[in-house]
Amino acid sequence: AAPDPTPAAPQAADLATELQALNTAFQNERKTYYARYRAAKTPEERAKVNASLTDYFTKFEALAAKAKGTPFAVKALVVLFTTAQAIPRKNQAVTEALRSTLKTLVTEHLDAPELEAIATRLEYLRYYIGNEVSEKALRTLMDESPHASVKAAALHTLGRILMRSAV
Repeated sequence: AAPDPTPAAPQAADLATELQALNTAFQNERKTYYARYRAAKTPEERAKVNASLTDYFTKFEALAAKAKGTPFAVKALVVLFTTAQAIPRKNQAVTEALRSTLKTLVTEHLDAPELEAIATRLEYLRYYIGNEVSEKALRTLMDESPHASVKAAALHTLGRILMRSAV
C-alpha cells in the first residue's frame, strides 16, 4: 500500500507545548514593551515597538489556524482573542482578525465553557471591534450557550457596557 500523503493532524500535547512557549515569549515581550515604547523618540521607533506585539498576534493566529479541527482549537482561539488586549489599537488587520475570531468562536464553538473568558474580555475589546459586534456576540452567548458561567459572564459584561453607554 502507498503511504498516505496527507499530513497527520497536530497532537494536542504538541499544540499545548507550542502555545505555552509562545505565550511565555509574549509575556516576556510585554514586560519590556512599555520601557521600550517610552524610550522610543520618533513615531517610526514607536511603530517598530508596537510591531513587536503585533507580530505575536500573528503567531497566535497561525497557531489557532494550525489547531483548527482539533479539540485544542477553542483554547488556541481564546488565547488569540484574549492576548489582543495587549496589542495597540488602530491596527485594522488585528481588528479584522478579532472580528473573524469572535465570529468563529460564537458560531462554531458555542458549546465551549472557555467562552467565559471571551465574554469578560469583550468589555474592553469592544474598543477594537466595535460596540455593535461585541453586544451581538454577548447576546448570542447569553441566549445560546449551554453553560451558566458563560451566560452569567456575558450578562454581566453586557450590563456594564450598557450602563457605561447610558452615562
